[in-house]
This record gives sequence, structure tokens and C-alpha cells, in this order.
Amino acid sequence: MKANKNTGFSKHVLGLSIAAALAACGGGGDSGPAQPSTGGGTTPTTPTPAVMGKAIDGYLAGATVCIDLNNNGTCESGEPSAVTNENGQFSIPYSGDATGKTLLVQVTPTTKDLSRPSSFQFPATFTLSQIVQSMPSQVVSPLTTLVSAQMQTGLSRSQAIAAVQGLLGAQVDPNADYLANKDPATQSLAAQIVDKLGTFATSGAIDASTVRNALNAMVAKGSVASVTQDDLAAQAGKPAYQVADASQVLANPTYSFVDYLISFFGGYNPTPGSTNQALVRDVRQIASNALQVTQQENLPAGSDTWTSVSLGAYNGGKYDGLAGEYVLKSDGTWSDLISETQRLAPLPLSRIGATLSGTDPASGIGFTYEARSVDLSGQPLALAAPAAPGFYDFAHAAPLTSTAFPRGTSAYLGLQTYSTDRVILPVSVPMCDNATVQSGLVCGGVPAYVDGSTIVMTAGRSNTMYTSIQQAIGKELAALNVGLGSIQMSADHQAVVDGKPAKWSVYAGNPNVLAFDFASADISALATSNGRLQPLVRGAKLILALRAGRLQVGWLYPSTYTEKSLQFTSGLPASLMTALNAVISTR
Repeated sequence: MKANKNTGFSKHVLGLSIAAALAACGGGGDSGPAQPSTGGGTTPTTPTPAVMGKAIDGYLAGATVCIDLNNNGTCESGEPSAVTNENGQFSIPYSGDATGKTLLVQVTPTTKDLSRPSSFQFPATFTLSQIVQSMPSQVVSPLTTLVSAQMQTGLSRSQAIAAVQGLLGAQVDPNADYLANKDPATQSLAAQIVDKLGTFATSGAIDASTVRNALNAMVAKGSVASVTQDDLAAQAGKPAYQVADASQVLANPTYSFVDYLISFFGGYNPTPGSTNQALVRDVRQIASNALQVTQQENLPAGSDTWTSVSLGAYNGGKYDGLAGEYVLKSDGTWSDLISETQRLAPLPLSRIGATLSGTDPASGIGFTYEARSVDLSGQPLALAAPAAPGFYDFAHAAPLTSTAFPRGTSAYLGLQTYSTDRVILPVSVPMCDNATVQSGLVCGGVPAYVDGSTIVMTAGRSNTMYTSIQQAIGKELAALNVGLGSIQMSADHQAVVDGKPAKWSVYAGNPNVLAFDFASADISALATSNGRLQPLVRGAKLILALRAGRLQVGWLYPSTYTEKSLQFTSGLPASLMTALNAVISTR
């Protein structure tokens, strides 16, 4: 497969001192106690960086704890390890950055649970787990193992925690030491989870896949006690997404299918050889200490050639029609206009390791990038299709649902999340030729103004400078920046958005931002008829915001919102490309 040199646009050392060295380890380590001076002015022994924490059901004594460097779910010779003391504490000497790596606690019949009777013996060997966090001390427990299991279903860590809290209760922090916090209800539930796992033991052991399937069944059913062997079998048929080292995955380019996209400017053109539409893929890698995502299109259609997607008219994105955006910054103020080129710039990375992290320069909001590895052998090609249908519904098209990935097909799942909610106001290119703003209107009647050289369409009246979002109530508003026709709100918190009912509420993060909630069926209906509303399907909320006296529509991406991409290391697989082109040829 031939790919032109990628020059397109992207999407959205240890220090010299001991303190700096430990900071670089983040949650991956702390130092053991300093050795006392031997007197006489001798130099004290340098403390050894270590990963420290506690293993808990009750506190677990005599359990082996290791850092699973190769992500195979077992503690092996050569991997850093330690044995918990009589209080369940461990300290694993490790000088690297362990943040994002997996801690394993191997529990055996000889392990002592200090919260159970002295005669208690675990009926089988099993393993608890935790992903190392950027904190001085780690907790490994049945609850953290629930989170790890949910991450292996393809969820980001923040999504996995939210899912687990659906079982435990929203008030329960799965990473907390529930014994130290004197939380008997959570302690009891943790013990129930361990006891339930024991019922699925075979020959004195509960293997890693059984633990994963049982825990995921508990979350799926919202119950510990009612999980059966049939529930485990149902989970076993799903792909397992194992934690992977993002820095290694993205050391070289990876490729993920985006969709079959239509030019915002030219529309669909059935003429053979037209460049108005194409299969599009993202190319990701770490370059110059930044997360770089560039977009390529398959043109000529059906060929092996992929070329970088360039900007269109008014410096807008060819396929998204965006000229830029405004974002609500971490300090609560609005950004200046972020051009399309700036919006698509690589994201600088402050941490490059098992997980990647940094701060979005435009908003000041932190982000995290996680990676998973997955064996797709025998899985349907539809796993690589967009979750929300676009011009084609690839996820339900027969060539993808009835064809499986060949044996030996492996891939990576990328998951990008942010540390807090994001509010974004997209700026769409006007839908008319030679667009100019005259008397506060563009394209004959759309309210708009000019920011620098960029035309910004607004939702409110062109002759009104608003001072409160409440002034929008009772007015019919335009919403072209997200591809909507109209929004109308009433004082009773009801709204109608393109003919669909919704409820509006004031966003807790900013009193001049209103968020809309829709019924699931209405979300599907809106997104099916308008591909630009696909963020709704993925968990974003439509919002109306007041910025600089103007009303604008946009998106609220909650902190649990995760940008996912199924990535391949050598281009998109031939079997996938064949199936995608088969769907296209049916039109």
C-alpha cells in the first residue's frame, strides 16, 4: 500500500536531584525510608525509588506483588516484585516511570486476610490488579480489579470507574482504602466479590480470564450474587483489550478508519473520479514530544494511495467544514478564535510512558491518552466501523458484519480523555459562495459577525448584544454551526430542537451555558439525519452559550467522554478495505 508523505494536519529525565527523580516516577514510585547516617560526616545512602502501597480484601499479608512489565497478567521472573508485610503493605524497588503500568497481587491459600478469622483460607489462587496512578501510595483491591476488568472491555479508565460505581454506588471511590476509611459496607461488598470469584475456581485456581469475565458480568448485571457461569460465557465471547504501553504503540505510525466522508464544500458527486468523497483514515504517532494526528484520504478511490487532507474554502476543513472554534478555558474565560490550523496542531506531551499526558494549549485542560492491545482474530470487521452511522452505516453493513478479521490480526485501541468537562463552540464555514457579512447577516439572512478575517455565524439576533443567556428564552435561535436549523426554549425548561423535544438546564460550570438533554430515540433520529450531530451519540451534549455578547451553539464533552480509535500498525487491513469498498460499490 502506498502512502504519500504525511504533511497534513492533526486533530484535536529524570532530574538531577532525588526529588526530581521521584517526581518523574509520578505514581510509579516513592522512596523507601532513608538510611540513618553512620556518623563521622559520611554521605548517607541514597534512597531507592520504589512503588509502594497496600494490598486489600482485608489487608493481605504474604501476597506477592509485581509490576507486570509485559502486560501478560502474571508475575514472572525478572519483573520487579515484593511480598506484602503483616499489614498488607508492599514496596517494590523500581526506578522507572511506572504510571500506567499494571500492578498484580497474587493471592494464594497461604495469604492471610487480616479482616477474616485467623482460620480462614482462600479456597483458590487468584490475582488482583490496579493500574499505577500518579500518587505516592497505591491501593490494590477487589474494587481496583473491577476497574481493571472494565478497562479490558475497551473503556478508558474514567469510563471504567464510572461503570464500576454503577455497581458500588456513586459515592464509592474504587481506589480508596475502605479499611482505613472505616467503610464497612464497601468492605463487605469487596469480600462478597472475592467469595463469588471463589465459586468459579477450577483445580484450586481462578485464572485471569475467569476473574475478568466474572467481574465484568457483575458490572453488567449490577449484582454480585446473581452472576452465573452463563454470564461468564457471555463475557468470554467479547474481545479483551489488554493494557499496552502507549509510548511504544505510537513510536511508529498507527492507522485507524474514520469514515467515508463527503466534502463540506462540494457535496456528494457520483461522477467517477470525483474527489468530493473518500474513505478517510487517521494517522497517529508521537513526534517531537507531541501527540500528532493527521488525516489521509483514499484517492483515487479504490487505489492503494493515501494522501493528506488539505483545507478547503475559507481555510475550513474539507470534510468538517470548520473554520475554527472557541473553547472555555480552565480558568472559566473564553479563548480567542482558534483557527482550523491551530485546532489541528499536535498536542504537546508532558509525560511519555505507558500512558501519555499533557495540557491542551488552547484550553489549559489536561488530557490523558491510554492504549490497549487486542487480538481481533475471528472478530467481525464491523468492530473497525464508526459507532454512529454516517453516509454509510458500515457497522451494520453485511460485508463487515458477516466477515471476520483473519487469524493473527492484532490492533490497538487508543483512548483519549480530558481531566474535566470541555465546552467547545465550533465555527462553521458559511454555506454560500463569496460569503460576506452585511448589516450583521451572511448568506442572505444568517446572523453573523467577523472575528479578524473569519466569519462567525451566531444563534441570536444580529442587532443584539446579549448580557445574559436567559435572554434567549422564548426566542427562535439558529444553530448552523452544528448543522441544526433551529432551537426554541421556554421558561419551564422545555425546548424544541429541529422538531425534537428536549430539556434545558444551566451548566454547573458556567451560568451562561445551557445544556440540552434528549431522549435516546431522539438522539438517534437527529444524528441519523445529520452526521454533524454524531457527538450526541457518543455522549456529548448540545449547548447554547453566551460569549462576548453573542449566542453560539456548541458541545459539552463531559470528563468521561472518550475519543476512541481502533488502530493498525501497517495501514488498514486488506480485508477491511475490501469490505469497505464493497459497501461503497452498492450505491
